[in-house]
Amino acid sequence: MIESDHAGEDRRATPSPGARPRALVVDDNDVNRKVIMAMLGKLGVDSIEACGGHEALVWYKNEAFAAIFMDWHMPDMDGLAATGEIRRMESESKAAGGVAEHIPIVAVTASALVGDREQCLAAGMDDYLSKPTTLEGLQEMIDKWIVPPDHSALSVGAAAGGAQLDESVAATLHKLSDELGDESIVHMLIDTFTDELPKWRSGLEQAKQADDADGMALAAHTTKSAARSLGLDALADLCDTLETAGRDPSGSEHNLQALATEVLSSMDDATNKLQAFKNNQAALAG
Repeated sequence: MIESDHAGEDRRATPSPGARPRALVVDDNDVNRKVIMAMLGKLGVDSIEACGGHEALVWYKNEAFAAIFMDWHMPDMDGLAATGEIRRMESESKAAGGVAEHIPIVAVTASALVGDREQCLAAGMDDYLSKPTTLEGLQEMIDKWIVPPDHSALSVGAAAGGAQLDESVAATLHKLSDELGDESIVHMLIDTFTDELPKWRSGLEQAKQADDADGMALAAHTTKSAARSLGLDALADLCDTLETAGRDPSGSEHNLQALATEVLSSMDDATNKLQAFKNNQAALAG
């Protein structure tokens, strides 16, 4: 259990009056964090990132935030446990006559199993947002938990797909570029994904070689939401199937080894699709 310092006394630094609201984005996946932070920035909310539950608690104890966007499944301390610690510290502060206010915590997760939303709310979270995160979904959370809906909303429009590229990938990436108003951010997200993918691939290969069902499920989960955010639906769907089968191998009709092989192949295909998008954009710009 993490002990809260100075019980009853809120020592967190507060934003300057008139400053933009600030949120804490907690996710162990670099791509997911950057997508959410870029979207929040576009919607008028500044953000600070944390790579896991323990780091989130450090930020919470030292800085004030308008809300926390919390991933559920993280290796060091998951979102449910981190939320429980935050609620415990709030209760301790109030019991000691402190001024700690209830901070809105929104679960952000790729998990879509029956009862997931209820588990998040039971753990002390206030709301639930599914991955891949959309500008519309974040706008709804901001209006509900951070600022009143009196600011100008963005007009979100889909752009045409690029030539020589998978249509779903192109549509998602062009739409994301339009939403964020900066194509360079999309290129940064692609670079982050392709930089991280070898690590995720290695984890899956090791789990596959060891016939480790939990390890294969974890590798699939890590890859799934990031792939979905970039429109790599074929890879995301295979990861979803592998994750579900790996969580309950005895009740699955799928062969885990065969599924893992398909995911590894799809990872290679995803890299090629993203590179094709960048090449196509460069050609159009030239």
